[in-house]
Amino acid sequence: MYVPFIRGGRVYVLGRCDDHGRDWTGYTQVSGHEARLIVQDERRRGLGAFNGLEREVGGGRSIDALLDEQDAFHHRLVLWVREIALPAPVPVLQEEQPENLPVTTSFDLTVFDARSGAPISGVVLQVRDAGGTTHDLTTDSGGRVEISSIPMGPCHVSSSIAESLSLEHTVVQAAHAQGTAVSDTAEWENAPDGKSWSLAAVTPHRIRAGDSLASIATIHGLSEDALLTFNFGGTSADLVDEGLVWSVGCVQRDPDTDRPSLTADADPGVIYVPAPFARDVAGAPGQLLPVRWAKPLVHRLHADGWPIPDTPFRIELAGGEIRAGRTSRAGIVALAEYSRGPYAVSFPDTEDVLAKTLATEARAGFDGELLHPALRLLMMGSTLAAAAIDAYDHYFNTFTGNGFVEDVYHLVQDDDQRSLFESLMGLANAGPRRRVGFVTPDTSGNEP
Repeated sequence: MYVPFIRGGRVYVLGRCDDHGRDWTGYTQVSGHEARLIVQDERRRGLGAFNGLEREVGGGRSIDALLDEQDAFHHRLVLWVREIALPAPVPVLQEEQPENLPVTTSFDLTVFDARSGAPISGVVLQVRDAGGTTHDLTTDSGGRVEISSIPMGPCHVSSSIAESLSLEHTVVQAAHAQGTAVSDTAEWENAPDGKSWSLAAVTPHRIRAGDSLASIATIHGLSEDALLTFNFGGTSADLVDEGLVWSVGCVQRDPDTDRPSLTADADPGVIYVPAPFARDVAGAPGQLLPVRWAKPLVHRLHADGWPIPDTPFRIELAGGEIRAGRTSRAGIVALAEYSRGPYAVSFPDTEDVLAKTLATEARAGFDGELLHPALRLLMMGSTLAAAAIDAYDHYFNTFTGNGFVEDVYHLVQDDDQRSLFESLMGLANAGPRRRVGFVTPDTSGNEP
């Protein structure tokens, strides 16, 4: 251990921190024969990490106490070291200012999955040190970037984004590490298509009335192509339409183009907006950056493309975590934060799913002027048929807009069909409904 300079009772020190030769940097505040040494490091493992420093102090001096204060990125270690012998006389360098003193340190930062602790390789970062120098770095197989010598002081970590960036290949900063810290055994899967991971700041934009994809892009300073590529993986109409229906939950269609419309009732109804990542961190070893995959988990329950809305789901995520809830209006299960990996989803209310499936089949049949799907619905028993009719009227009433019973009357061709459907609807407790669209044939033979 040596003393580079002394000023006004404060001693700045540089000492070896562990058996791997890594440095701790910090400063002491001296009072008599006792010094308070403040250093930063994340990699220590118990008191063994202090052996190197203790040997450097030597001469019977000892580490008396340890205080550990943790936040999301670093540990601030405070050691009380007794009986530090300072050379006498001690020079006081009055001509130097502390901010100009030539003190350097090493820096490293690890990017890892907040849930599993798995390090993430291939993430491109820019690190601007306290001296203003920018270092272009890429995380190694341990998720780590390192600079051997930089001026002491905070570092600015940032990333840039490309027009071709997509949710598939993006990680975002997590609020905090939810599992252990960096794991030596957990593995993070490679990005899809073998591409590198990109770190970005991602903002969810909730669709509002009057929004269009172009207007959302303009609001956030992006090109429309960049926004489409980020959310849907490309700009073709087929890709965008599929993403709007299956991921964003846009179930209404533009009557002029027959393409999905952005409406305020879309559920989950979120378009994701990327921006460059930027954060200040301590310019010291052992910085940690917990992240998560930017792409939400989206699972859609449907029957031949028709959504099964508002039914309970249960999903078991990688690692055994269980989530539960109800599908959206578009039949979507969507989770923004989750453990990446295989998952299993189930829908425990099978009768509810069946009733809504029957309702979708009847609705699709009406588009083709077919009545047999509606007949099948009514023949499933009074309880299930009543539930299916209620589901039809609540979620799928877009044929005539007058409900299941009136849609049947709209398509029946004669008295025999009408009698059959009325008897079955009576058994299903459909109740009295307004009859629209059915006209009893004139059998009198009289001309009008």
